[in-house]
Amino acid sequence: MIELLFNLFDIQHSPANIDNFKIAFWSGLLYSLIIGILVALFTLYMERRVSKKITESQYEKETAVFLGKVTTLLRLPIVTIENSNAEDWLPANYKELILLITDNPIHVWESEGKKKYQEMLKKCDNISSKYQDFLVASKSLTLVLHLRIQGDTSTSIRDAIPILGLINDFEVYKAKLKTSPSAEMPLPIKVIYNEIIEIEEVKEYKEKRQELLGELNKFKLNLTQGNNN
Repeated sequence: MIELLFNLFDIQHSPANIDNFKIAFWSGLLYSLIIGILVALFTLYMERRVSKKITESQYEKETAVFLGKVTTLLRLPIVTIENSNAEDWLPANYKELILLITDNPIHVWESEGKKKYQEMLKKCDNISSKYQDFLVASKSLTLVLHLRIQGDTSTSIRDAIPILGLINDFEVYKAKLKTSPSAEMPLPIKVIYNEIIEIEEVKEYKEKRQELLGELNKFKLNLTQGNNN
């Protein structure tokens, strides 16, 4: 190959020329290789940087939309839809908020999003954690309450509603408890309530519900103050 090149360019075949050619060839090859590697690394760096910027921008937009939905939910009136299951005794807008938190990638936003949202996202994590504790406690209470009601032929599962209303300290039910037995608050319901009010499942449920509501109320207050500033 070297002889062919030397003949092509009419170069003398001497040891010095051959050595100089080899040095020039390998030096040029090494230089080109280094330049190629550096260009490839720089291109990869720029691609990753641009990709990261795009991802951060996307997460910031998603978080901003999420924050708007959260603000709207927290501005709704506090209304609790009564149900025979203990886990449903939360304000309807808070339940929607918890569902919204559950359906969004909060952990991803925390790690990739802008720092200005970090505090809010951390509070969302706290709410999610408190809700899981509440859910365990409430399902345990629902099971105990339903079993007790089913064991009394004079009551039905629907009678769990006023009992849960009393457990959750709803004034409308507390007022009826103080009056004589009636169609709205018959004697069997009062008996069952008085039996279970001191059991561990009720205490655990009330504690976890209060912790969750406290976290939600703090979140609402902080978010409102943040919007006012």
